[in-house]
Amino acid sequence: MTVGADADDRELVERIIASYRRATASFVWDSSSMWSGFFEEHHAEIHGALIAGDRETVSRMLRDPGSSNLFYGFDSLGPVSDPANDPYAPYTSLITLDRLVTLGEAVGAIRLDHPESYLSHEPRTFTADDVIEAIEAAVGIELPFPAPFAGERGLPSRRGVVVARALDALYQAWRVSKLVDSHKETVRLVEIGGGLGRTALYARAFGLLDYTLVDLPLTAVSSAYFLGRALGPDAIVCFGEESDDSRRRIKLVPPEAFFASEVDYDLALNVDSLPEVGRETAQRYVDAVASRARLLLSINHEAGAFTVRELLDEAGLTEQTRFPSWMRPGYVEELVLLP
Repeated sequence: MTVGADADDRELVERIIASYRRATASFVWDSSSMWSGFFEEHHAEIHGALIAGDRETVSRMLRDPGSSNLFYGFDSLGPVSDPANDPYAPYTSLITLDRLVTLGEAVGAIRLDHPESYLSHEPRTFTADDVIEAIEAAVGIELPFPAPFAGERGLPSRRGVVVARALDALYQAWRVSKLVDSHKETVRLVEIGGGLGRTALYARAFGLLDYTLVDLPLTAVSSAYFLGRALGPDAIVCFGEESDDSRRRIKLVPPEAFFASEVDYDLALNVDSLPEVGRETAQRYVDAVASRARLLLSINHEAGAFTVRELLDEAGLTEQTRFPSWMRPGYVEELVLLP
């Protein structure tokens, strides 16, 4: 995969610019969302370039997101995570290896650690490649770690640089595949707040091809570029584009287009998002999902002004299961069987 300025991405960038201009034409911020503040503080330059159709500036920022705060709030590259300013930088590989081992435990590829046995057993030791091999054997797919951007920091492996967010996305895609019939071509999924699109990418590896990503227009710019580079530009449908085979492609749509649609889904996924988009918008998402999906899988923290559980209560819904997240301490995983 070509990295950086040498990427052959002209057509993809032009599609993204056109889609962004369509998506922002009717977009209105929820004033209580923390994302409106992020937009004003970090994203003004690329927003202006997108609206102006400045392909040179847009291309530069998309190819090298580490040079700006384009990913601020949903992925790791950017000045705020520069190694020179990050006290955790020396431990990145170790932290990521720990997350990789946790993923292995979650999918049953590695035995769960048992601290009560420490006095009678030698400490466990792992290499990235050993854990990846065990996970691949357990889940039945090869784990891809596409890295189209320069400066990606993580854990070196024979599959490429492993970053922590990719491991979270792998778990989410695996979990979803266990909740729906991944061998059934008619399965339709929607993710609300998909960030860079890593979960959508891994869902395809599990055979889940009909995938809709609902996100803010500017976040969709990054996810469209990442997925277009990682999977090929034909794997995605940007907002406003038409496709005869859209059920086998990743569709990127802004919130209002999702709310206006009547498409039903087998499962709706939300991770690290609903408590941060504003109460009114979050409740609107829950209400929409309740009327158009069979299952809701939520993996969110409860440290904000409101929780997903409170949204469910207000909508008259009850979670089927609730337990701490395997991958992220402080997050709770809730599965809701919708009426």
